[in-house]
Amino acid sequence: MMSWWVGNLFDYSLQVMLLITAGSLLAAVFRLREPRVRLACRQTLLACCLLLPLVQPWREPVATPASDFTLAAPVAAVGNGLDESWGTVAAFVLGGGAVFHLLWLGAGIIRLRRLKKSARRFDAREERVPVLTTGNVAPQFLVTSLVDGPVTFGWFRPVILLPESFAETHPGTQSAVLTHELVHVERRDWLWTAAEEIIRSLLWFHPAVRWLISRIQLAREQVVDREVVNRTGDREAYLRALVEITKARAAPAFPAVPAFLRRWHLKARVQTLLEEVSMTKSRMVVSLAAAAVLLTAVGVLAVSYFPLHTDSQQARDLERGEDGASPRHFRDLDERQRRNILEGLEGRTRQGNLERVGNGVSAPRLLNKVEPVYSEEAREAKVQGTAVLEMEVWPDGKAHNIRVVRGLGSGLDEQAVKAIEQWEFEPGIKGGEPVRVAATVEMNFRMN
Repeated sequence: MMSWWVGNLFDYSLQVMLLITAGSLLAAVFRLREPRVRLACRQTLLACCLLLPLVQPWREPVATPASDFTLAAPVAAVGNGLDESWGTVAAFVLGGGAVFHLLWLGAGIIRLRRLKKSARRFDAREERVPVLTTGNVAPQFLVTSLVDGPVTFGWFRPVILLPESFAETHPGTQSAVLTHELVHVERRDWLWTAAEEIIRSLLWFHPAVRWLISRIQLAREQVVDREVVNRTGDREAYLRALVEITKARAAPAFPAVPAFLRRWHLKARVQTLLEEVSMTKSRMVVSLAAAAVLLTAVGVLAVSYFPLHTDSQQARDLERGEDGASPRHFRDLDERQRRNILEGLEGRTRQGNLERVGNGVSAPRLLNKVEPVYSEEAREAKVQGTAVLEMEVWPDGKAHNIRVVRGLGSGLDEQAVKAIEQWEFEPGIKGGEPVRVAATVEMNFRMN
């Protein structure tokens, strides 16, 4: 049903948009420019966005407070084929887009496997290429003419693919490139990047998520850049390597692999290498704590203003008139309520199809309102709140088939039904003729 899952997806997208925007602004305000800090903050922000549906309360779709009463189209009404058709289209577009992106990602991984089989071995020691690294890292170095820049992939058996022109580059560039790729292998960045690309594929329609993932991958490259410079001790040689690889490299064809250089990252990476960024430990702790508190506040506001709703099966069953979903079985109703239901069943054909407000159907207008009586039982128990009822306004200007969707008990539901039965309406109009229109009434009971 479109009003449920598509509406929730839209609200969730707004929540994520607000959270990512706030997180990015807070990082700029608190000047969190150290690459490792930025990487950790952005990864945490992405994790919070993914966990939002799990950590927030889901509201019932009819739990909307009213003033004295409101008259509106019901949450789930008969004749919503148009909504369902749009929901089908939305599911096809969103699901199809996710499948396409996942298949594209899978095709890239398959191509990497084929390149691995066709490539030849490269021995850095035989080629006398100095490599500075630490840890027990033993990736497989391969050379192929089918890539124009270094590519690293794999977890259990990591592989570093190098272009044919690699052997002709400056020894300092060779050392910088190989050290960079080895740091990626040590950090297991292949797993992180693959997971991020899967998330990007599933949420392909959300520009903020795509932007955040690209910034995470940029921060990861900046962290590796710093590590390589610390190990080699030669910043100029590393900057020269970035420039040389940029001249020969086109856009990377494998999004799910840590690449030595993506063209759109060059300026930011060079700038980070040239500037000295330092933050004291105390300032970092205070900044992160303040940013976390403010970001939590933004998340609470986003969830409050754009809440997710549960799929109200009870409301749908009531609209269909199923006995098992009713708050009370037919035999438990009094004579007046039974008569009202039977009259409604008999009058459905006579009064025509049930319409919804919109698409050429005007809303009924209340002409005469009778206030409900506060029951003694509710007054003694000090019961207050909002009762939600569904009904049909017929061409005779009266409310029929009144059903309690969310009641208060203590006799207040019965008083609400009695009051609505006495209301008079100007019926809804379609094509110049009065029609039977579904509506929802939210009636507040407050003690003076």
